[in-house]
Amino acid sequence: MGSNIWNITVGASMYFPLGSFILVTLLYREKAIIGLFSICFLAGLYYKLEEHLLYIFTLINVFGPYLSIRFLEGFRMGFFKKFPNEYHLGELVMLCLTASIFNTLGKFFVYYYDPEKSHQVGRIWEDQGSINFLTSYLPGDLTGSIIFIFIALGVAKVLNLRQLYIEN
Repeated sequence: MGSNIWNITVGASMYFPLGSFILVTLLYREKAIIGLFSICFLAGLYYKLEEHLLYIFTLINVFGPYLSIRFLEGFRMGFFKKFPNEYHLGELVMLCLTASIFNTLGKFFVYYYDPEKSHQVGRIWEDQGSINFLTSYLPGDLTGSIIFIFIALGVAKVLNLRQLYIEN
C-alpha cells in the first residue's frame, strides 16, 4: 500500500518553477506578484498542501525572486531594470543562486520548525533529514532555475519575442 509520509526531496533535482518565477519577476516586477501568488496558491491547492504550508510556501515562492532582485540591486551586484534588452549572464547566474538560497532556506525553516516544541529549549528544530533536504533542494533550485532561464532566453531570441515585454 502507500505510506502517509511524503518525501519532500523527490522532484527537487531540477526545480524549474523557480526559474519561471525569477523570469516573470524580472520582466514585470511588482506587476507579477498577484499573478504569481494566484498560480502558487492554486498549485498548492492542487497538491493538497496543509493550510499553513500553503500560505507560507506561496509567499516564499512569490517573494523569494523579488527579494533576490532587490538584494542584488541594493548591493550593486546586479542591475536588472533594462532586462531583457540588456543583461549580463553572470548577473543572471548570481540572481539564480541568490533566489535558490532564499527559496531553500525559506522552505527549510518551514519544514523543520516544530511550534509544538517551541517551549522546550533546543527542541524547536527537529532533524528529520535536514542535510538531505538542503543538499537536494539547493542544487535542484539552482540548476532548475538556470536551465529554465537560459532555455527561455534562447527561445525568446530565436522567436524574436521581445514584443511580449511590457515597458514600465
